[in-house]
Amino acid sequence: NQKERVLEVSRIVDGALRLSGSVQSLDPGVLENIKRTNIDAQDLFDLGLKAAEVGANTYSEIILALPGDSLKAHLSTVKTVMEAGFNNIYLFQLMLLPGTDMATDDCKRRFAMETRYRVLPRCYGHFEVLGDPVVAAEIEEICVSNATLSYEDYLEARRLHLLVTIFYNDGVFETLLKVIRQMGLSEFRWIEILLQSSIPPALAPLFESFETATREELWTDKSGLEAFVRQPGNVEKYIDGELGNNLLFSHKTQAITTYFEDLAEFARDTMQTLLSEADCDSEELFHFMDEALRFHCLRASHLFVGIEQTPSETFDYDIQAYLASDQDQGYETFKLPASRKYNFVLDATQIALIERNIGIYGTSPVSISRILSKVHVKKLFRHATLDGSGML
Repeated sequence: NQKERVLEVSRIVDGALRLSGSVQSLDPGVLENIKRTNIDAQDLFDLGLKAAEVGANTYSEIILALPGDSLKAHLSTVKTVMEAGFNNIYLFQLMLLPGTDMATDDCKRRFAMETRYRVLPRCYGHFEVLGDPVVAAEIEEICVSNATLSYEDYLEARRLHLLVTIFYNDGVFETLLKVIRQMGLSEFRWIEILLQSSIPPALAPLFESFETATREELWTDKSGLEAFVRQPGNVEKYIDGELGNNLLFSHKTQAITTYFEDLAEFARDTMQTLLSEADCDSEELFHFMDEALRFHCLRASHLFVGIEQTPSETFDYDIQAYLASDQDQGYETFKLPASRKYNFVLDATQIALIERNIGIYGTSPVSISRILSKVHVKKLFRHATLDGSGML
């Protein structure tokens, strides 16, 4: 069985191989519309669960606004993939590629597809053609609504995408996700609570920036966008990163480098709601979560500016050991006999990696976003070491 062989290879290389379970959508109507009826949700579940058993890294890809898609159908797909145990869920807008059936006028009319245009990230610049200077950018067409998905629902789905990207992907808050799984609760329900909650004032600039950019990056008129790109100085705005960024990625970078402690507070408040709904909250659990969130804040601190600093704090739980433990070991077993002080350090390899990339790109927000597009953020997280000892 090919799937079993791939899983065995992933086990042997200890998670170095990433397994994909890309589905685009799991809604039967959508799959029929895009002529992709060979996807089986149960097979997806089996892959995700078996991959987790062997410690494989997994990801899935989902596309918003496919023909027949709706906010309900899209959320259902995200929920199913999340519950299947995939480590990362990459969420995309629907790009209409020239020459494909979906880009035809007939398909657009049939599904009442409304589209917009944008410059493709990193596909622009100054060129020379037959000796003449040319300013050019590759422009793509994006679907923002259809007969079953309103534009406002599209924006709501994009907000969900940002929350999944920040709070679920890459294990930025992996302790909370592990607690949710161990207690038999729904990770998707936590993301749903985040989506339904009012954004805290401290995080408002981040989420408002994302929504504004989501609206303003798209043009209704392709020729107008082409003319804008050709105007003097505008292509430089794309080159410098002022325009044309991957919005999910650039805002995740802002979240990690500027808003991490505020994200942790938002995570705590919404986790409290999730646990209260399930009637399984307790003072001990909240104390553990507070320590876990502080742990995550400290390991993500001073990654690019002030890297010579060594944050430290006293903990009652061994969070690092909890994260490395088997899934069936509860957080209670990691209570330390006495409080211990931990230092959060970067090792020599991390320092060299950070300094090399800063030397190439710089330390501006755009520069850091470019660095994180090339270096997995978890590779940069600080290590917790017991004060007065070597690295754990």
